[in-house]
Amino acid sequence: MLRVYILLALKVLQRRKFYTFISLFCISVTLMAVLLVTSLIENIIHPPGAERNSQRYLAIDKMSMTASNGSSNQRSLPGYQFLNAVVKPMETAQLTSIFSLHNEVLGFRNGKRIKSQLKRTDSQYWEILQFDFIEGRPFSKNEATQGQNLAIIGESTARQYFDDNSALGQTITVSNENYQVIGVVKDVPVFQINAYADIWVPLFANPSTAFTKQALGGYMGLIMAETSAQVPAMRSEFNKRLSAYKHPDPKKWPTIKATANSKFEQLARLLDRNLEAKPKTKELTIGIIAAIILFMLLPTINLVNLNISRILERASEIGVRKSFGARSSHLISQFLLENIILTFIGGIIGFALALLMMYFISLSGYFPFHSFEINFRVLMSAVSVILFFGLLSGVYPAWKMSRMNPINALKGAI
Repeated sequence: MLRVYILLALKVLQRRKFYTFISLFCISVTLMAVLLVTSLIENIIHPPGAERNSQRYLAIDKMSMTASNGSSNQRSLPGYQFLNAVVKPMETAQLTSIFSLHNEVLGFRNGKRIKSQLKRTDSQYWEILQFDFIEGRPFSKNEATQGQNLAIIGESTARQYFDDNSALGQTITVSNENYQVIGVVKDVPVFQINAYADIWVPLFANPSTAFTKQALGGYMGLIMAETSAQVPAMRSEFNKRLSAYKHPDPKKWPTIKATANSKFEQLARLLDRNLEAKPKTKELTIGIIAAIILFMLLPTINLVNLNISRILERASEIGVRKSFGARSSHLISQFLLENIILTFIGGIIGFALALLMMYFISLSGYFPFHSFEINFRVLMSAVSVILFFGLLSGVYPAWKMSRMNPINALKGAI
């Protein structure tokens, strides 16, 4: 019986090719857009590559200081002094790291100016983040502490400076400073804010050490637990150490606030800069789901209308079948199967279009170094969309079909 239904469904879809084309177009384009957005969100929240351990670490990337008279409130990235006092002594963290936000620097090769993003890091940074080394190695603890002029560069930067030649042992000059290249890593997508840069140098490879005395500005921290289950304990310790922290000028700046955030919380905090409030992860989740559902609602309504039109054309057929004793459940099952087959075909087309669009977007460089990937969660979102279309756009027309009066149906009317 199922085989007969499937063959009949394929014949019906070929009967009115225009309706079938419109339906496939709505399904495939909507699925393509949903897959692109879902893949982008998935790669931000659960990134591959350098930040693939993100479920085990928290980022300290926001801080504020309030003056004693309440007249001034400074908000920025944390400073090295604060992170060194609060983050580095943590006991529940397996690894801790202090690093700078990436800053634009200029280099030159054969008179051509090269813009790059430079980040200063300690040695544990390379243990927390899992960079893929093409050649070379990260700098050691001694090299980072001593501030040796060493550099690790991305593969695109290596090509800009050295073409296809090995970059190891070569020297690059950026912002009037010379650095010896000891490693080359795969390029990091711009969305991976904790890892993203083109050039990484030791934290203390800096002409000035004034930054070590600053409580606010320019730096970020990472604290990583041994397992994801230990992250809550690590967060709790951070909050306790934050409460006990005293600014170098405590009379002027008695109130210090900061947050330790997961990847999703980092994204959610873009919605609210209030460090006292919890990150709006629930609101962000609801917003993303609501946006996707609303985006799919219009093509679903169009599909419902198209399906009803198809029913009107088949009124005589339905009337004959009902006159010969066809049950409503059989008619509903057949129509839903037809709709699911149509949706499945549209899903395959949409999936192929999504892969094609991901390829072209990656080539365009619109999102630097970002490579769209389809993993299990993204794939499940695609399956959910297909089921959403197949069932929601077919249930009402199928029910309407089953309720048709045989006599009216034989006359070609509902």
